[in-house]
Amino acid sequence: MENMVNNIDRTPYRCRTIIKEIDSFISENDKGQFAETRKHWYWNYMLHLCRLYDSNQIMIERNNKGEIINICCWALVNKEDEKYINKVTWELPKEISKGNNLYISICIIKEGNIFEFRREFVKLFRDRVDEAFWFDINKNKFIRRKNILKEISHATSSI
Repeated sequence: MENMVNNIDRTPYRCRTIIKEIDSFISENDKGQFAETRKHWYWNYMLHLCRLYDSNQIMIERNNKGEIINICCWALVNKEDEKYINKVTWELPKEISKGNNLYISICIIKEGNIFEFRREFVKLFRDRVDEAFWFDINKNKFIRRKNILKEISHATSSI
């Protein structure tokens, strides 16, 4: 797994290069789910990716050739800021790094399975996140999963 890092000496070039690589991967592998909204709201979409990149909230898995095989982007938002998330127009709230709810913005798995990302999220956010949610395009609704790991860890630590 590769987390995006902003290196001060090559930030502009690296950001542009990686965002273009991510965009190409999404375009080739999204199965038409994001195609229309990406085209129509292109600048919002690119800003969306750049903000997540700048916040180190894009996780990439590569194969042994260095090609992207899986990608997952997320934002940490507060419950009251969820109303500012718009999957169609690619908008996010102002604060995307300090909330207690994990919003999965983009997750495309070309090889392997979602459990690799899930394992990483559990390591990163086990005690911090109350709920994970994402927008299911096929069902046209948000899907929510309560974080029972946080409840379990607080329950066992208070006994």
